[in-house]
Amino acid sequence: MAITPGTDFTEFPIPSADLEDNAADVRAALGLSNVNNTSDANKPVSNATQAALDARVPIGGPLLLVGSGQSNIADASISNVEIAHDKVHFWQAGAWKGAGETVLGAPLYHMAALLADRTGKDVYCVVTGAGGTSISAWIGSGTASAQYVALDDAVTAALATDELTDAGKAAADAFVWVHGEQDASAPTYAADVVTLRGQLDGESWYDQRSAPFLLSRVSGFYDTKSSNGYVIFAQQTQLDFIDPWMIVVDTLGALTTTGDYYANVHFSADGLADIGRRLAGAYVSAPNRNARRYVYDPLDFVNSDLAPNTSLRGRKQS
Repeated sequence: MAITPGTDFTEFPIPSADLEDNAADVRAALGLSNVNNTSDANKPVSNATQAALDARVPIGGPLLLVGSGQSNIADASISNVEIAHDKVHFWQAGAWKGAGETVLGAPLYHMAALLADRTGKDVYCVVTGAGGTSISAWIGSGTASAQYVALDDAVTAALATDELTDAGKAAADAFVWVHGEQDASAPTYAADVVTLRGQLDGESWYDQRSAPFLLSRVSGFYDTKSSNGYVIFAQQTQLDFIDPWMIVVDTLGALTTTGDYYANVHFSADGLADIGRRLAGAYVSAPNRNARRYVYDPLDFVNSDLAPNTSLRGRKQS
């Protein structure tokens, strides 16, 4: 039987003219006369959105990790042997330092090395801070505080280098805070850390909604040996539960310089490497907030191919 367009299917008349040249007729035939996706505002993806997507940092682009705090990060050196990694770079003395050069920031190095191994990306690290320094050096005068200025200046200078600008990198992927010892008896420490996070979020290079704030806990010394240490230990635990933008990474079991888990405030080289791997696990899990309060077993993480669900030890932080 012959079919006559526009007659046999009266409910859905098909335009008789060339469909390619009659978009309005096609929309009418489909009952979509009022739909106009030719204007920029009505497109599924507007020109402005598409331009932003085209300008985004490629998936294979580098990572930028920023760290600050006291001696366990700011004074923790990495030997020439440990830093023989061609994809990990540290900002130091106005230049990127690579393999074969000694830099500071051991826990950040081990975090970066594991992420570089598993993602194939170059990882750039900026570390500032000073041992034995109160958090007031970062927040006491707001963004004009000495340590905060040093941090901001270092990150800003690093982001201006060809290595990052050519890759379209404009912001940090994570901020790592390794601090607490100097303020172990301060009842306002938790509030002070939140203040610091708020200052960071005001910078163009940090967005708390996309870059996790990873807080590495003090050693067990503060929970068992220090007369006032329980204050900071308890407040760091509290931060993990009350601050949605913060992930507190447990250090339980990481060796200190005296070869145990609790007798010293300083972690050993092995302990810092352990903590660095835990930081990497926490960074990977950051999008999954349901997993954020768990301790990571570094060996599980190493074997997990960056799969957070398989790297959980399943024991909540104390």
